Amino acid sequence: MWEFVKPDTHFFTPTQRKQVEALFEAILPGSDTNPGATDANAVEYIDTLLTMDHDTYYAIPQMRTLYPVGLLVVEDAARRMFTGRGIADLTLDERTQLLDKLAAGKIEGTSFAAADQQRFFNELRTRCIEGCFADTRWGGNRDSVMWKWYGWTVPPQEFRRKPATEAAGPPLKIKGETRRGDASVKPKPARRRART
Repeated sequence: MWEFVKPDTHFFTPTQRKQVEALFEAILPGSDTNPGATDANAVEYIDTLLTMDHDTYYAIPQMRTLYPVGLLVVEDAARRMFTGRGIADLTLDERTQLLDKLAAGKIEGTSFAAADQQRFFNELRTRCIEGCFADTRWGGNRDSVMWKWYGWTVPPQEFRRKPATEAAGPPLKIKGETRRGDASVKPKPARRRART
């Protein structure tokens, strides 16, 4: 049986991680009443996934090449478009403009072809959504925030963003067990239908 063991390492540098987090929040932004990619810690999901091998997911080797190159291209475009400011320093609207250009393959002044730009945008969007809604063991969907807000596996719950001082905290460390918050949760046994 395959057992999930969350690695203790990260793929991204601290700068790359901030860039991905900023782009993810522009893809799936939150507000005071709905969680976004930052609330779900979606960046932890992709940062964890990229430390694994192709046996976990066949496309990981290609993703490991795509992310560093794609981030360099987008960072350079941000600095050219927005007077020297990088991805992490842009407003939500500016990041959205940047992502619109990336999705359309319209970032100029780079050898990154239009098809590669579109592929990188699709990769960012896909992993952002997965990181927001995936099983918490994979690193995203912190405290099942998206499931709780959406009403998946539990009745829907209102979302209220915590003040910044309460919201900060280290990502969950999970090795071989399911955790929700700080309390271990044992998986429920499958229900069997009664035969009639």
